[in-house]
Amino acid sequence: MGKSAQAIVQDGILSTNDGQQTVALSDSRWGEWLANNGRFRFKGAVGHFSARREIRHDNEYWYAYRRRDGVLHKAYLGKAEQLNLAHLEQVAATLAGQDVVAQIKVSTRPQRQLPSLWYSNAIPALTKVRPPTLPPNLVIRPRLSQKIDRPVTFLCAPGGFGKSTLLNAWQQEREDLQVAWATLDADDNRLSHFWTTVLLALQAVEPDLGLELLAQIRLSFPLTPADFVSRLTNEIVANHEGDFCIALVLDDYHHIQHPDIHAMMQIWIENLPACLQLVVASRARPPLALGRLRALGAVTELELEDLRFTLDEGISFLQRNVVSPGMAYGDMEALVKRTSGWAAGLTLAVLGLNRQEDRRHFLDSFNGTHLYLREYFMETALHQQSEAVQTFLLQTSILKQLTGDLCDAVTGQTGGAQTLERLWRQNLFIVRT
Repeated sequence: MGKSAQAIVQDGILSTNDGQQTVALSDSRWGEWLANNGRFRFKGAVGHFSARREIRHDNEYWYAYRRRDGVLHKAYLGKAEQLNLAHLEQVAATLAGQDVVAQIKVSTRPQRQLPSLWYSNAIPALTKVRPPTLPPNLVIRPRLSQKIDRPVTFLCAPGGFGKSTLLNAWQQEREDLQVAWATLDADDNRLSHFWTTVLLALQAVEPDLGLELLAQIRLSFPLTPADFVSRLTNEIVANHEGDFCIALVLDDYHHIQHPDIHAMMQIWIENLPACLQLVVASRARPPLALGRLRALGAVTELELEDLRFTLDEGISFLQRNVVSPGMAYGDMEALVKRTSGWAAGLTLAVLGLNRQEDRRHFLDSFNGTHLYLREYFMETALHQQSEAVQTFLLQTSILKQLTGDLCDAVTGQTGGAQTLERLWRQNLFIVRT
């Protein structure tokens, strides 16, 4: 048949509008037809799309297109041998914005039941794979950005210490490096969501990277976690040569708590290709084994004490952000010390200063009980915890120093030492002395 003839696949049968050919998708002739033709229309049980064959890296792949709500959506179908009816139905459902549900009945061999942990067709918002907007009057911190030079970097500190801002400024400085960015949230605490977000972040800088892996996540995911990590690593290596060609930033990793995701990350960081630099920012310390990487000098760890503003950085921040009239040097020095170099604390202090007519009174009275600081702590720390942890923090807040025995005495409970250890790992404003 001529390539200009329109072909439609419906009810498991390919037919052309010139009436010259009908082929069942279960027939070997289906593969022959795909080899000799470049497009067809698919009408499924819950959706439809146009399919086209395209060339990527000297290989032929099929892609599905559908316009919905005025927006053209694209999905990866795979190679010709992957285009069975079940697969086409699933992609049609995805493009229709529906879950792939059990009522799609097709005449094909039974497929492996998808574990609920992997099962997802959710597509993360594009804002998750783009760096946030940098704040105005940014303080450049070369003493920290210069340390982000190892295969793996971990930034672990409570909220408001400038982790995201530092990494955003760093990625803008690195013109020699393609930097992929993923801002994680609670939805990413599933294998499917997590790796979909990671792949979409990588595709923002390498559009053809991980297309088949992304399709497998959304459809059937037959790979073991180790095989998935291996294939992703191999794809990155195949697309890059040399050291540190591409970097991946995983921001807000503290939302990830599922052990299977941590296990896959452990495999990945122990087998990172030379061309990839991994940077992880988290409020909590990830439960990952880093001993071998430390011994190899392959990991940088920046924690709360590193991320505090130095006196010079804090004064520079105040000079850039406090509206005229400026502050006396002694007042700036005192405010930096009072906030212990906490970037969010200084930001909130500036917000208050710029709204006050009596700055002297504000500076003399600004402390941890200020409304702005209380609201910040309540929203970003306290309200994110379980009721039991909230009660523990409130009951022990009267103590200047915390020990397991003191906490047990104040709360009337046991296990204070274990709770303190857990809160320390979560970086909930608890410092070991």
